Amino acid sequence: MKKVFLLMLCFAMTASAVLLQNGDSIAFLGDSITEHGWRVDLGYIHLCEIAFKANGLDIKAIPAGRSGGKSNAMLARLEESVLSQHPTWMSLSCGVNDVIHKPGISLEEYQKNITAILDGCLANNIRVMVMTATMCGEDASLERNNRALAYNAWLREIAQERGLPLADLNTVMRSEVAAYRQAGGKGLLFTWDGIHMKLAGNKMMAEGLLKAFGFSEAQMDIARKAWHDAELNVWPSRCIVDIDGRDEKVMLQDTTVCSAFYPPEYPEWVAKENPAHEKCYLQFRGRENLQDEWRSFEFSFVPSKSGTVRLRLRGVETPKDAIRWIGYDDFQALGTIIANPGFETREGNAIVAWTLQPSSRKLNFEDASEGRNYVECAQYVIGEQTLSVTEGVRVTIRFMAKTGRMMLK
Repeated sequence: MKKVFLLMLCFAMTASAVLLQNGDSIAFLGDSITEHGWRVDLGYIHLCEIAFKANGLDIKAIPAGRSGGKSNAMLARLEESVLSQHPTWMSLSCGVNDVIHKPGISLEEYQKNITAILDGCLANNIRVMVMTATMCGEDASLERNNRALAYNAWLREIAQERGLPLADLNTVMRSEVAAYRQAGGKGLLFTWDGIHMKLAGNKMMAEGLLKAFGFSEAQMDIARKAWHDAELNVWPSRCIVDIDGRDEKVMLQDTTVCSAFYPPEYPEWVAKENPAHEKCYLQFRGRENLQDEWRSFEFSFVPSKSGTVRLRLRGVETPKDAIRWIGYDDFQALGTIIANPGFETREGNAIVAWTLQPSSRKLNFEDASEGRNYVECAQYVIGEQTLSVTEGVRVTIRFMAKTGRMMLK
């Protein structure tokens, strides 16, 4: 009996540590980071929803993020976006645009605006979760990040003064980015443009919020498992590479693939379109969703005759209102030559030896697997190069790929 009582007491203490209850609702007030946190399927708001559900909590999320918003704009729309929705809670993410926009919002004006927002929530019995503003550019030495220190310090002070829970995302982000750099990491860890979160950043924000709401490590483990399961089904990030020999009717035979690929496909539509092109068009599809880390891939084929084929880099199909980019880099080949295999050589904005269609979607970043550049492609945003092949000589192509950003059209 005593053991049962102790178990019940431990459960009650764990449950009471979480500030949320079944039936609560949270209005997520913020700028474009928060807007994307709702509009992208695995944005931080949806990750919170997944975590709530996985842990048996019935919590309603109310999106209240709006692109470009500063503290004055959030105060102006507080009634429309939050108070009129009658939430139990409001999370407040504000400060990035106050610092980086011109004209910005002075610290004194920011303090007045945030104080008024907190007072408005208090008058309407809405509890507030304060979030410190995330970094800009993932570079602590930037002047804008130094300027933001005072804004975030004041947020910590006002949260402590009023007894409000605090998700100190800025401290977490600074610490994680510093550790990443210390370990030799290049490029952006949490964001795709220095401001807006990619999946790793959305996870960082969701974790910060959930822990501030009192989630235990055991509950976070449940949440992380649920996030992983969701990743497999939402916004697929698998690489797709095509070899096209239709121009010269080069059949592609005797294929092999690494374990990261599904068995190669000869799409049915090719033969239906022209029977003479059967087995002249080969597609390689990645088996698993890519992560932010580079992963190696390899495939090979034997051409039926000498000539040229086209190597195409693309990504999987996504909903019409979004593009899932896939990063490609560090190509190596046996049996043929791939020019400019690391996308390092440019002429102006063009990448030598590669055609990117449409050209306006050409993207290059510095967090490459080697060198300084890589290319991102998508379903209809294709990277292409023509390769010379020799009859009976096996062609083996190796490359690196990783998930890229999600872009809303």
